[in-house]
Amino acid sequence: MLNYAKLVSSGRAKAYGQPWSAKELELVLSIVHDRSISMTTAADFVRNGIGSIEDYDKAVKSKFKPLNVEEATEKAEKDLKKESKKKIVKKSKK
Repeated sequence: MLNYAKLVSSGRAKAYGQPWSAKELELVLSIVHDRSISMTTAADFVRNGIGSIEDYDKAVKSKFKPLNVEEATEKAEKDLKKESKKKIVKKSKK
């Protein structure tokens, strides 16, 4: 059985239960090779929407800091709770 937690934390999978697409994996590996950064850092950039080496360079130049898997999960949970509270308030006003 695959250990997705280990694969994700090392940058070898996109998310839990979700492998990289061929294009995404190629980009992660290209960034690692061409920009001499770690696999986990390159993976975080691609998970955050970086779609090319040029996009990576622009992100670095603008001091963009990608969220890692744990940060993104935490943010998504907070956003979902916030949205569900908004919906509850809207329904109670009707």
